[in-house]
Amino acid sequence: MQKHWTLFLSAMLLVALSVGLVGVTPATGSAAEFVRPTLLAPGKAPVGSIALGSVDPARQISLRLVLSPSHPDGLRNLLANLYDPASSAYHRWLRRGQFDATYGPSATYVAALDAWLKGVGLKPSESGFAVSISAPARKMGSALGTSFERYRSPSGQVGYLARRTPRIPTSLAGGLTGVIGLNTVARFKTPDQLGSGSAQGGHASLGVLHADGLSACQAARSDAGSQYLTLDQVGAAYGLGALIANGQNGHGKTIGLYELADHFASDVDAYEACFGLSNRVSTVSVDGGGNSHGGLGTIEADLDIETAVTEAPGASIISYEAPYNGPAAAYDLWQVIVSDDAAQVISTSFGECEPEAEGDGAITSYTTLFEQAAAQGQTITAATGDFGSEDCVVPGVKHATTEEVDFPASDAWVTAVGGTTIPPSGPEVTWNDCQSDERAACAAKGEEAGGGGSSRYVSRPSYQPNVLSWPSAQPCGRTCREVPDISANAGTKMVYISNSTWGYGPGTSFAAPLIAGLVADRNVGCTASTGLFNPALYALYREGAYGTAFVDITAGNNDLAGSNGGNYPALPGYDAATGIGTPLAPGLSCPEVISVGSGVRGGDVTITGLGLEKASFFFGVRAAKVVSADATRAVVVVPPGSGSVKVHATSVLGTGSESSRFTYPTASPPTS
Repeated sequence: MQKHWTLFLSAMLLVALSVGLVGVTPATGSAAEFVRPTLLAPGKAPVGSIALGSVDPARQISLRLVLSPSHPDGLRNLLANLYDPASSAYHRWLRRGQFDATYGPSATYVAALDAWLKGVGLKPSESGFAVSISAPARKMGSALGTSFERYRSPSGQVGYLARRTPRIPTSLAGGLTGVIGLNTVARFKTPDQLGSGSAQGGHASLGVLHADGLSACQAARSDAGSQYLTLDQVGAAYGLGALIANGQNGHGKTIGLYELADHFASDVDAYEACFGLSNRVSTVSVDGGGNSHGGLGTIEADLDIETAVTEAPGASIISYEAPYNGPAAAYDLWQVIVSDDAAQVISTSFGECEPEAEGDGAITSYTTLFEQAAAQGQTITAATGDFGSEDCVVPGVKHATTEEVDFPASDAWVTAVGGTTIPPSGPEVTWNDCQSDERAACAAKGEEAGGGGSSRYVSRPSYQPNVLSWPSAQPCGRTCREVPDISANAGTKMVYISNSTWGYGPGTSFAAPLIAGLVADRNVGCTASTGLFNPALYALYREGAYGTAFVDITAGNNDLAGSNGGNYPALPGYDAATGIGTPLAPGLSCPEVISVGSGVRGGDVTITGLGLEKASFFFGVRAAKVVSADATRAVVVVPPGSGSVKVHATSVLGTGSESSRFTYPTASPPTS
């Protein structure tokens, strides 16, 4: 159901993008003073697209020129320190407005760009890291040295594509990371695997208990039947009930949802009434707001909200909604979400395969926004797509056999969420509807699988293990960013309400807001918000937290149509089918010390809590030796001390907000 639409760009790229930020002047005169930067190339129309002729000269063309941050070395150091537990700046997030004030585009550069644009007859408008320009196609083409061709994509989408890379003054070219809007042929796709009505027959009862404090109304239970899952059942399968029971239910936290459509408040109200929920849900409209009005995009918006409120029943939700009308609105939506800095967690179920994202400028243009989110302590979760290892598939129209991944899930500042299937019995497996029949004919029927594989454009971040390598160099090299990072159920259909009707569907569209809900919950129990989740997840993975924080998925692959020899298989440890695996929420909490038993100096004492499996424990300022530990129980040796002291814990997941008191006996027992 996922809709198609870099830690760590290399230092060389960041340095390259900083060229020309100081002392630039408008360029006029000879052709030698202009350049057509490869970075700004508009890409190609999707394979199978049909050219429809030149764009009407009077048609309005809207572009966003995305600018490089100033002080790139300082930004790189800031981010490294924010995510280094040994740094005094660890998790000391920037406040709203600080990022723009410190790393915003150079005023000198902006003035020079503004002067050039006005000199060629355009009217620029700056907002954050983007300068917007809009003009008829004839005027825009003359200013940028290109023209525009109309195309119809294989999915039926009609858009336009610049015939040439824009011509930019040489002195200004180094300050741009991309141009949004040169290619509008490839866009986000809406859900296509949704159903309505009640399940009949099918599998035996899945037998998953409801999450603590939630129970579904009869309408939801009837729709789920014995074949599908209600969203509280999915949360319970991953242990979210343990967090909720401990008060980690997202209260005081906000989840922002990225939507290229509007939601129906009446659907959300009906869902919350069914499950006894009362989350505050508000809307922020961008560029006029969503314009789906009951279409498949609205279904996505509804189910995103419903998933988030189920898994974080105390959180507030902001649905950020923009129209589904091209790359400019898609960029603007991200810019508003990040600059608002109102949501500690952000989830998106919209994306597009990387070649198309590269063609419309998204891959290079969005990175600064995602870096800003990470610097502000915002977590972004993104669905990896529903077309397995071949993300450029257009269902029912064309089958692409090239291995591709989905953007923005492939960005290194985003947590990529893949898909698994919770079966009626037995272990969880990789989501692949064609697992037993991996042929193009099966995929052509609309069957789906969890996205995963290796990026072609995003460098491999330092936090991630190196599992895959390309046989030949890609733009990112041969060892690049791999997705997913973590996964959750996408294959067993889940129940939601939209357009006043209960329905069900599969997809990583459910998995991304589920993980967002988990992060909102854990944030309640942490002394600082999570920020980019990946460094902590992979640090815990390296410590061997299977069985306490993760479930290792080792069955299946995501080669939906069998076109790539079974790539990518689920293997022990990290893999490109399900990432680290699926979550066990009690082990992903910041370490909470709920209770401490009685004991004596040098003796063992039992501690109960959450997130204890790899924690360090302190009795006052003295560290305690750990004898054994799992997610909820640890046995430690009481260190020397006296009186009553606070016992707290910390780990790679952060520091918990809960502590307990331990009182030393007035006298130690006699020794033999």
